[in-house]
Amino acid sequence: MPKDVSIRLAQMNDTNSIVEIYNEGIRNRNNAILDEIELSAYQNEFKKRNSIEYPIYVAIDDDKVIGWISISAYRANRRAYLKSKEVSFYLDSHHYGKGIGTQLLQYVIDIRTEISFDSLFAILVANNQPSISLLKKFNFSLWGYMPEVLDMDGKKEDAIIYGRNFEKKGS
Repeated sequence: MPKDVSIRLAQMNDTNSIVEIYNEGIRNRNNAILDEIELSAYQNEFKKRNSIEYPIYVAIDDDKVIGWISISAYRANRRAYLKSKEVSFYLDSHHYGKGIGTQLLQYVIDIRTEISFDSLFAILVANNQPSISLLKKFNFSLWGYMPEVLDMDGKKEDAIIYGRNFEKKGS
């Protein structure tokens, strides 16, 4: 049975846990970032971007951050993409398979009018099956396939885009 967690907007005092979880994903090669993130660099970025339009939410269990999800601009300098946003999510590996990712993604979808997006997508390493399964659970579909565009420590990997439109054309 999935464990219920509380979800809230991330705060500066969450950044250490966010970076720890992020770096665990980097070490496990669950994303295309190859170098671990430094806390001070992340905190500077956090100050600039954590907002209602481009938020970072954390999943809390026993007063501990165990996962997070963020919404980012896609090609921010092109206004036609304004309502299309990228989603990223990471979990502490001790909490894989417990429904935490499901709760985080559901939360963001439920408040999409506040975040103001019509389309949401994730860009993934193609072998990231847990993330693909999570996105499919929410009716995301394969929007793009980019063969061998990633150089993962000398090994070529594919990237994929999974997305979902929440507003129908013409409405």
